[in-house]
Amino acid sequence: MGFRGWGLPALEAACDHHEVGAIVTHPEDIEPYNVAFSESVQEFGASRGIRTFVSRNALEDQIRATVKACKPDIILSSNWRRRIDPDFLRLARFGGLNVHRSLLPKYAGFAPVNWAVDRGESVTGVTLHSMADGIDAGDIVGQESLEITGDDTATTVFHKMTPIVRRLVKLALDEIESGTTTRIAQDPNRIEYFPKRTERDLRINWEHSRVRVLNLIRAQSDPFPPAITSWNGKKIYIKRAVLADRCFRGTPGRIVEISPSGIIVLCGESDGTGGQGLLVTSVSSDNFAPVNPNQIIRSTTEYFG
Repeated sequence: MGFRGWGLPALEAACDHHEVGAIVTHPEDIEPYNVAFSESVQEFGASRGIRTFVSRNALEDQIRATVKACKPDIILSSNWRRRIDPDFLRLARFGGLNVHRSLLPKYAGFAPVNWAVDRGESVTGVTLHSMADGIDAGDIVGQESLEITGDDTATTVFHKMTPIVRRLVKLALDEIESGTTTRIAQDPNRIEYFPKRTERDLRINWEHSRVRVLNLIRAQSDPFPPAITSWNGKKIYIKRAVLADRCFRGTPGRIVEISPSGIIVLCGESDGTGGQGLLVTSVSSDNFAPVNPNQIIRSTTEYFG
């Protein structure tokens, strides 16, 4: 059970050494940005001749009947966007396994990669866990960490995780088959649950330090919904930025320099050195594709807000 991006690596790993009896995936419109990831679970199922269902929530009687008839050992979930009912999981001999994009119990819930980059984490990882009646709450059966560098975006972290997903799924299924699985219970007092990201989470507060603003922009890299600001009453999306290499200070949100590289925007003060300047190199809006902001902004008396 899975969808584009994260769904396919887990499915491929399962198919390499085990029999996949059926696939359930989502229609393309369930998460529009996911379409930008080319790894189609549905197309893979068709290429392998595996019975594949397209469903929003897997509640259809035909899906349940098919899964029951398969008599599965495991229901494997990766980038499945809806809650799976416990009664459905009980159709499998050993229940369900889910791929999660964090080091549980940290960053349980939604958009864990985006939240981790936004919050300036230097380490994250992938967890494979049993599925319980709760979000990302089951026992850990596999986990591997990776570094988040200052140059990483949510997209590059996403791609770094892909081979880890394959390794963890292969190892976990092999261990289940051989009866050597080790399960680690999650401490409920250490679980950090994060919600879905909304437009308010994506809106830039220029009073924040330039590192914090840059982290938000990195967290919302293409194809994820971009960070948002406003300019002359219009909504503007900040696509790319870097820390300014010279020290600028002043009122947050002020555009203080226009150059061939882009524009310098002031952020809030921070405890570190380097000033308040952020060099914005690419912006877009609902009315135009990504451009260097120096093509639309001509004055250093203007503000982002």
